[in-house]
Amino acid sequence: MSTFTVNSIDFYIGRRLSYEGSLCTVRWIGTLSGSKGTWLGVEWDDVSRGKHDGVHHGRRIFDCLSKSATPASFVKSARKPDTERTVLEAIRFKYGSNTANGTEAEAVIISGKVAEEVGFDKIAQEQAQLAGLKIVLVDQLIVNGVAPRGSSPDTIFKAQQELSETCPNIEELDLGFNVVEGWHDIADICVALPKLRTLRAGGLRFSSFDYLTTPNPFAQIEWLYVYECLVTASDVFKLLKGFTSLEMLNICGNQLNAFPLQVDNPDHIPGMQLLCLKFLYLDNNDFADLDCIIPIIQAFPNTATLSLGANRISELGPRMSTFKHAFPRLSTLSIPDNQISSFQFLDALPMLFPNLVSLRVTGNPFYSINTHDRDPKASDKLYYLGLARISTLKRLNYGLISDREREEGEIYYLSVAGKEIEDLFASASSRSTSIDTLAEQAKRLHPRYQALCQKYARDSVINQFLSSQHLATDPSTSTSTSQQAVYPSGSLGARLVTATFYIPTSHAPFSPTLTEQLPLTLPVSYLMAHLHHHPTFAPHLKPLQFNLVYESSELDPVDTTAGSSTRSAEYARGHRLTREEKENLWKEWGDWDADVIVEEALARKENHMAFKDQVNEEEPTTEEHWTADGFLMKNGRRWKHREVHILHSIKRSWGDWVDVKSGGPEREVKVRIEPFDRPTWGT
Repeated sequence: MSTFTVNSIDFYIGRRLSYEGSLCTVRWIGTLSGSKGTWLGVEWDDVSRGKHDGVHHGRRIFDCLSKSATPASFVKSARKPDTERTVLEAIRFKYGSNTANGTEAEAVIISGKVAEEVGFDKIAQEQAQLAGLKIVLVDQLIVNGVAPRGSSPDTIFKAQQELSETCPNIEELDLGFNVVEGWHDIADICVALPKLRTLRAGGLRFSSFDYLTTPNPFAQIEWLYVYECLVTASDVFKLLKGFTSLEMLNICGNQLNAFPLQVDNPDHIPGMQLLCLKFLYLDNNDFADLDCIIPIIQAFPNTATLSLGANRISELGPRMSTFKHAFPRLSTLSIPDNQISSFQFLDALPMLFPNLVSLRVTGNPFYSINTHDRDPKASDKLYYLGLARISTLKRLNYGLISDREREEGEIYYLSVAGKEIEDLFASASSRSTSIDTLAEQAKRLHPRYQALCQKYARDSVINQFLSSQHLATDPSTSTSTSQQAVYPSGSLGARLVTATFYIPTSHAPFSPTLTEQLPLTLPVSYLMAHLHHHPTFAPHLKPLQFNLVYESSELDPVDTTAGSSTRSAEYARGHRLTREEKENLWKEWGDWDADVIVEEALARKENHMAFKDQVNEEEPTTEEHWTADGFLMKNGRRWKHREVHILHSIKRSWGDWVDVKSGGPEREVKVRIEPFDRPTWGT
């Protein structure tokens, strides 16, 4: 190594220097045309400090590790750099007292008066107890190693002994952003600290990664930080030799774009494997796709947490798209602030990471809210569409996914996916694409769609499309309604019915009718508000001035007396019994109760009379026919479809009045809407 000495300071390529607190590395030594003396071409750690990238007057003088346009400049060799320290000198400088260094403490003067120092001696004594230090931070203190630069092996050994005796309990050490030059300097420090578990070596520039230090200085270290050191992938594996207990590795900000390992045979891992490593952080590098994961996981097969934030990732990558091996141990993946543009990127993750429970994707184009989007629920929709694609997720963007959010998200995803699949089928109608090919395209577009349709008992757009196409080519394949699928108990499908609402012609011309799917759990008040505001019924209904009557398919016997018909018709108009009418019911029915609502009293009387008639019947006839006024004549008696009045309620569901078999195939109900001129409550 060629050395140039000025004022007892040796300069050489790779020398680390500090000028007024700004760190740099010597990349070139020589003369410049048009300038006198010897100059140093340096690459600054802070790229904003430089002026160029090693090019002088159009000619490249030296190269830099940084990809920035302005990391370098020229410095006169006569300029004196900052004074360097050994690691123990830096510890004493930061944590030791002034008296420990043989100097008197300076008086504290405030507004021209000497302030009384209360407790300063005690603090100084505590700081002087360097042996009790467990966490030591000597970053940015111009530390060059365990001994002065160029020291002999004996000097280094004595410095190691002094460090070990002075600070025997250090468990965490930060050597970042100093003038350390080689990995051997780090090794010489660590060998003197047997209790060291966390090593921070960020912001350094290493000229070599070889070391001969014995015993193994890194065997006990569990957490290692080598961020912003501009190391290559090969350098990473060189410096990791000896870390047999390493659990966490942080190599962020190193301009890494690939790990050049052989991936043709996943069982063959050249070089080394760290089986103990579980946490790997690769943020702020230059990875463009997830192909980088393959060699990384092969080298660190037990990685559970992987962070790739602020890279340039935009796709899976050619190898990862066809990779046949999953990574079952990876449970946490962080890929925020990349260039992922589509939710379909997430669709591939369950196959690659079957046990993924935590994911972070904020800051990507597909997960960004348009500044012009005024939808207050835009962030919720993105959140739902993200969590619905991965069934194993428990956390998304640091937020814990509740059971309710999981259900709401998957149901919302079904609606969005169904619409996109419908659009796919519609756009392909003009092309000669086979039915099965379209179905496969739809499944690739939304891999979880079919499974979620089954989970929530939804009709699959894909299945409907296949059925309609097959039916068009082979009508014999059609199925009857009775062969429809039975919904599982507790599913959303078991709560949905196809409801038909209509207003009789006696109240509105042309009998307005509405048919739609509604959940039985909808409160009556919500249902009435929905019907009142619906365009079909809005012109005919006033708020809370209409009744809902459920028309069941079951038949009930009907009283043949005129009074009963009159009262039933009167009730159908929404009237209540007066006090006099109640007393008349007491007289007419004797022991029968008269409730507030006439329908209940009439129903009880009708059932009682029907029972007596059935007891007295000896030989019923089987003749049946429907009369013009809507009655079924059977066995010499009149029958009518059962009617149940749905009472207005804020809390009770309208399904409480509807008789539908849970999960059965016949999921249709009919409800009559009867307007009136005044409310039905109050006396």
